[in-house]
Amino acid sequence: MKLRDFVKLYGAWSKLIRTEWEALMERLEREGREDERQKILDELDDVRIYGGSVLAKMAEIVVRYRNDRYRQASGGVERKRI
Repeated sequence: MKLRDFVKLYGAWSKLIRTEWEALMERLEREGREDERQKILDELDDVRIYGGSVLAKMAEIVVRYRNDRYRQASGGVERKRI
């Protein structure tokens, strides 16, 4: 993979993560789950303070909340992946 292609791919990935992150934060605020929202922001601050990739941590949190929403919508039953 050429460096230019990698940079474009990484840029697209980071834009997607930030868009999903903003949607998650807005949804938590709209649903009145301010304590949970603050807990997530504190978790992200820990990454900033102690070092690490903030973008990767944002992606991890977004995926975690998506999986939780999926489990809640399916009644707690996870589908098996083929």
